[in-house]
Amino acid sequence: MLNRQVNDAVKALDDGRWGPLAALIQHVRRHESWRDEFRNFSDWINHQAAAHGLSQARCWRYKASGAYYETLRERHTGLPELKDLPAGISAEALELLEKLERVAQKGLIEEMTVRALAGDMPIRELKQVWATYKPALQANSPGDAVEGARQLEADCVLALSKQRAWTGHQNPVRCHVYRSVPDSTNRREFDAVALVQGDRTAEAEVHVFEIKLASKSAEAQWKFQAWSKEADFCWAVTNATQPLQILERLEPHVGLLALIDGQLNVSRSAIRQETDQTLTPFVRTLLLRALRS
Repeated sequence: MLNRQVNDAVKALDDGRWGPLAALIQHVRRHESWRDEFRNFSDWINHQAAAHGLSQARCWRYKASGAYYETLRERHTGLPELKDLPAGISAEALELLEKLERVAQKGLIEEMTVRALAGDMPIRELKQVWATYKPALQANSPGDAVEGARQLEADCVLALSKQRAWTGHQNPVRCHVYRSVPDSTNRREFDAVALVQGDRTAEAEVHVFEIKLASKSAEAQWKFQAWSKEADFCWAVTNATQPLQILERLEPHVGLLALIDGQLNVSRSAIRQETDQTLTPFVRTLLLRALRS
């Protein structure tokens, strides 16, 4: 009986429907239906993968994505049962969303979840978001300053990409934001770098960002004196609720941005600086990255 159910569920994969197999995996796990023939649940999954020409990673993805989808059904009314999940909803997308939920802001997760459940969330875009937030899960211990700083950096990179008023252009044709980019000497690292093009005929502007938690930003030594010739614009970014207190610690040309409750506010605009010749290889590297995006 169980083998026939597995065969039918695997056959549904040919139509892009992974829900039946994920639902069966959840059923077997809950009811421990593997016990008659296998030592444990893992052995059962790995056996089914080998028997049906599927990778183990793929089957475990269905298990994880199916479990996460069941939690979404508890939060979102009107969603179909897992076994009836349409083909347009990606198992990989749900797997990434489950990971992102541990670190990303609630509003961002809700937005991406709605799109993923509508089949309107490109997996490439979701992978880029995950790559931005992944370092926040690699901090030394949960809740420490390193984790907080990394999560703020991730939040800022996404906000800089989506909320573009800070660029000074009403609707820039390009705004690529990168996290943790080495400078031209490869001895320092910018918290974030943005390539901005106001219109299709304009030259690319290079913006560099130093990002600090509110607890660090008021007393911190900001590095922009050394960075002035590396970029067109320099920005300090914080999550302090009273960011204007930080201005006296910044050079006059450095702009100040505050990320409060997901909204990016310009406390002071950056002033364009003259760059030197060392910018050329740096920009060339950034442009290659942008073209590959």
